[in-house]
Amino acid sequence: TADDFLWGMDSPYKKIGDWQDIQVQREMGQLIREMVQAYPGMILSTGLSSTMEQIISVATGDDLDAKHWDSRGIISTFLPRISPAFNSARQQREQITPELLARWNRLHVPVALASMLLLLPIARWGLRSNHRPLAGLALFVLVALLGNAFICGALSNPHHRYQSRLIWLAPLVVLLAVGEYFADRRGRSRQLPISAD
Repeated sequence: TADDFLWGMDSPYKKIGDWQDIQVQREMGQLIREMVQAYPGMILSTGLSSTMEQIISVATGDDLDAKHWDSRGIISTFLPRISPAFNSARQQREQITPELLARWNRLHVPVALASMLLLLPIARWGLRSNHRPLAGLALFVLVALLGNAFICGALSNPHHRYQSRLIWLAPLVVLLAVGEYFADRRGRSRQLPISAD
């Protein structure tokens, strides 16, 4: 996988140098150009399937079980005042368990995916009901989610953490749309003439 190639200690990429090495950058650029020329269909197909996989990979907790020793080292060296708070967090004390994350995701994932599917209908409703800022926001969030899925899925590897960083925007737009809908209804009910019996 791309992860194995970029981060694996036995990767050919690691053996020739590092991403900061100019010569390695040139060689990787040449390899990419030649692969695109030799296998355009395979690259397009893989990119599309990875994008589709990424767009629905929205679960909470991807990589939360990692110890993050590199972060601990940086924080303890350069930000020693916050090191105790970082080390006492639930994640560092392994209190965010896979079982806890699974319970969260039973709610979180369906809500996130349903909200994403509602973005286009919300944009359409917003345009028809003169809620243009809401329509613009819904379309912007949809484009951002699709773009993020392509950038992270096709150009790296699909991981839940990449899409879950943005997916919360979709339920936010849904909540805003619900608020606008009920505000419209309240406004219309105030305008209706009250008939006396």
